[in-house]
Amino acid sequence: MSNRTLQAIWRNIMTNQTQQTTQYFNVHTTGLGYVNRIREVKPENGGKPFWSCTVAVLRGASDNVKYTYIDCRVSGEEALSLVKRLKKTVDEAIKEGKAEPKLLIGFTIGDIYPESFTYESGDKKGKTGVNIKGRLLRISSIKKDGETVYQAPKKEEADPEVPVDNIPAEQIEQAQLQNDVPTTPAPSEQPAQEEAEEMAAF
Repeated sequence: MSNRTLQAIWRNIMTNQTQQTTQYFNVHTTGLGYVNRIREVKPENGGKPFWSCTVAVLRGASDNVKYTYIDCRVSGEEALSLVKRLKKTVDEAIKEGKAEPKLLIGFTIGDIYPESFTYESGDKKGKTGVNIKGRLLRISSIKKDGETVYQAPKKEEADPEVPVDNIPAEQIEQAQLQNDVPTTPAPSEQPAQEEAEEMAAF
């Protein structure tokens, strides 16, 4: 057997071993947040279109809520189906001349990471900012204008996600009174570039 053949066999063995031993570390963030800017993104370079949205994540005390914005690429058929329904709900409200509904979701976002951008206008024009990105993996619950319209089936194992109904309604309402519910990301949080169950109420 020639040396070239032996080398080819060795490379194949090493490749297989590498593929078999590759492990991935997942980072999952769960919580509650308002969904904004639902859109289908069609890359200019001819890449595969995908759906995206911005989640205004609630954090802090219920009487002094703060928001952290995460730009999410929607991953998974179930999450995508729900996001498309949310988009339809928003579009129908706008078409009828109504205010956009406040859509509060329980979520799982994976693999968050920071991405820098340059402000193109305003007082910070020319300065560098940081945007948080991630993948929207799962929607566990949805409230539309304070009314629960979707609750995912419970898993057999303990689910670390935060269902909307686990938060007392009075706390959410108080938070909304104390803070304007964001319908779009604040200018300081916005990047320069744009990137199953039926819900009977939809």
